[in-house]
Amino acid sequence: MEKKSRKFPIIDMEKTGKRIKELIQERGYTVLEIQRILMLSSHQTIYSWFSGINIPSIDNFVALSKLLEVPLEEMIVCFEVEEKRIQNSKIQEVLEDWTMEDIVRFAKQYHISFEQMIEKRKEFGNGNVYS
Repeated sequence: MEKKSRKFPIIDMEKTGKRIKELIQERGYTVLEIQRILMLSSHQTIYSWFSGINIPSIDNFVALSKLLEVPLEEMIVCFEVEEKRIQNSKIQEVLEDWTMEDIVRFAKQYHISFEQMIEKRKEFGNGNVYS
């Protein structure tokens, strides 16, 4: 019996950042106000969300959701990918240059076990997982 391919939601960081920016602006808040309310050390954190470099922590997502009166589901923009696609094309695309820290971060974000990442790295020709 063939195993069914599963689909995973992946947060589109760029679109989520744009959505957060829109919501903050629509509600009339400034970046400095959001920084103060969320007790962030730097306003650059918020700009990194806007540009899709980073996304808010779960705590900050929940706080923004309450503050902006928007359900989390409306703040976060996702797309779905099949498990097989994640495990092949995306991993192959980036694994060769990644450090161990990069691999761990990727594995967490895409719901792939660390062991699967190491196996894929070996499969794609870079057996040195400690570069």
